[in-house]
Order: sequence, then structure tokens, then C-alpha cells
Amino acid sequence: VKPTMVALGKNEDNEYRHSLHLVSNALEKSAKGAHRGLFFTNNKHEKILPYFEQFKVTTFAKTGFVATTTYVIRKGVLNQFVFSQEFVLKKLGLPVVLRNGRITLDHDHVICEKGQPLKPEQCKLIELLNITLATFSLSIHGYWTGDEFYECVHNNSDDNKENDDD
Repeated sequence: VKPTMVALGKNEDNEYRHSLHLVSNALEKSAKGAHRGLFFTNNKHEKILPYFEQFKVTTFAKTGFVATTTYVIRKGVLNQFVFSQEFVLKKLGLPVVLRNGRITLDHDHVICEKGQPLKPEQCKLIELLNITLATFSLSIHGYWTGDEFYECVHNNSDDNKENDDD
């Protein structure tokens, strides 16, 4: 982010074009601690802003994501896995055994509990089970066009989503 801020200009004296230092400031302040980026287009903001407000993709949760529900794997044969995955599943904390070349779970196992942050092992296990918990979306903090910077003052904060900011 810092090289981009320098390229745009950090103040009016060294900005590349008029008002670009405001974009630089927005990159630094608007999305503290979140992923940030720039999006370049020739389209008008009237077309782009509504698109990104509606853009949401479900994805696998990352470490630290707060579980939205409790997931339990029921005991029995786990047909979605092959025998060679036994070691990986055990390493991820799933108490499986290999019987007749099939991976079996002897008792119900709680992968995650609602309201608890996920650990790396839980995230990988949830991914192997093809469970998507998180929602990826973008929050627009501002845009620059025609030598003017416009700040967007809307809040897209859902409690349980992974958010990458633009």
C-alpha cells in the first residue's frame, strides 16, 4: 500500500494529479487492518458502485473467522475421503480409523461451534468437507474521477463475513 500511496502522492505538493492525495489518504485510513486495493475502470461510477454493493461470493473460512453455526460430522463411513487421506485427517484432529480400506468415524465429532473463532486445522477440515462459511464482499470507501475524489459513506458490515476492502 505504501508504494502506491507515494506514487499517487501523499499531499497536494507531490500528487500525480489533482486530488489524488485524497485517494492515498483513503488507502491509509479508511480500511485500517483490512485488505485494501485499487480498482481501475473506464466505466462510470453509477454502473460500478451498485455492482460492488451487490457482489458477494461464498468462500471457505480463514483462520480466526467466527463460526456461524455448529458443524458436527456424524459417525460412520466417510465416503468423500480415500484411504490415503487418513493421516491428513488425523493430523487435522479428526479421530478416524481405517477399516477395510474405508475411512470411518467411530463417534460424532464437532468440527466447530457457533460463535467460536476457527483454528487453522478446523479451517482445513471444513475446506476438505467442502463447507463454505464465509462471504467475500467489497466495501468501496471512495472513488476518484475527473480530478475529484468522492468519499462513499455507507456501511456494509455483516458480523460474520470476511471482508476485503477496496
